[in-house]
Amino acid sequence: TMSCFAWLAKHRRQSPKPTGETATMQKIPIALAALLSFASPDVEAAEAVSRSYRVYHSFGIGEDFIERGVVTVSSPDPDREKLAASISHAEDCLPLEKLDTMVGSGDMYRIRVVEEGKDEDVGTSAMASVPGCELRRANFREEISLTLGHTGSLLSVSYNPVVSPLAPACHALSPLVSSSDEPSKKTHELKFTTSVSFETATPGMAVPLVLPQTRPPPGLKFYPRKEVGGSTKGIPGVDDEKPENKSFLMRYWYIILPVAILTLSGAPEEEPEQQQGGGRTAAAPTPGPGTSAGGGGVAARSQQPARRGKRG
Repeated sequence: TMSCFAWLAKHRRQSPKPTGETATMQKIPIALAALLSFASPDVEAAEAVSRSYRVYHSFGIGEDFIERGVVTVSSPDPDREKLAASISHAEDCLPLEKLDTMVGSGDMYRIRVVEEGKDEDVGTSAMASVPGCELRRANFREEISLTLGHTGSLLSVSYNPVVSPLAPACHALSPLVSSSDEPSKKTHELKFTTSVSFETATPGMAVPLVLPQTRPPPGLKFYPRKEVGGSTKGIPGVDDEKPENKSFLMRYWYIILPVAILTLSGAPEEEPEQQQGGGRTAAAPTPGPGTSAGGGGVAARSQQPARRGKRG
């Protein structure tokens, strides 16, 4: 019985060597696979840059939505540094009879935007509505703004008819269709003048769920975290430290220091009024010239001995 290894070695020796064409044909799939492997990221990037969103509109609350056009967000430059939005309208997307009925009844004009490749009823969609009269007053000039997520998903749509201040009022608008007009000819003359733009949502700052392993700012303190058992635990290595025992002066120095400064730098105390009064009574006024003479004579007479009278 021939073993499997011997059978493989025998057939390998008997198999002819490939010719030039056969060798080339064998090398082509390998080179093609390598080329596709290098080119596939570019293809995926090109597909990721361009996104499409279908636009539907309705001429009344009870009316069905009909397709109106497609909004495309793509990169016009090869470097894909900037994205631009554009819109392409479908032909005959303005039925004049429905427009006149909507304006006459005061109904709402609605638009719905759906992501490309998704069903209108199932896929992600956004809707906006305005009074139908405003669309006529704006002469079909409008602004459409899409809000997109960071992956290109549709979040919301904003619709704004550009109405001129000189536009007539709703009751002064004439109907688009009359008995003498040709509806088909006038339909081709009326077109939407659309300015389309888009905005992307910027993700906010992530708030950490765990407190940082650092001290809080001066004057603040982190709330203690509760564990399953009910006990509270702070930040390990920070909240476990016991507060230092400070003396009375270190705690209330900001109160003691101003009081000491005011006490040392205060004005001297005033003398009591009694001492001031006693000083004034003790000091005798200086006598004048006449007063001193008279006073001196009285004192001299008082000191002379009294003379006895003569008998006689």
